[in-house]
Amino acid sequence: MDNCGWLAPDIALAKAYATAGFRRDTEPMLQRLKGKEVFATALTSMSGGKVLLGQGGVLVTEDNEIIGAVGVSGATSEQDAECAQAGVDSVK
Repeated sequence: MDNCGWLAPDIALAKAYATAGFRRDTEPMLQRLKGKEVFATALTSMSGGKVLLGQGGVLVTEDNEIIGAVGVSGATSEQDAECAQAGVDSVK
């Protein structure tokens, strides 16, 4: 995306990695970890920065089977989530 932050690609990849690894969209994980931000930060640290729990990570499924994950970064959290879902929906 034009004019997004220089870390946006790495953040998007970390959201997708978290989504695939935990086998769920990042939004429900964020809700589950409310008030446990230290733990969420520790997950990112322990994974060497490969896992990031932020809006914008969405599973890709086919016939109720996980076949991939999408991660989006560069806009607001809500916009990242919306773009990720739109991308997944566009290939179904």
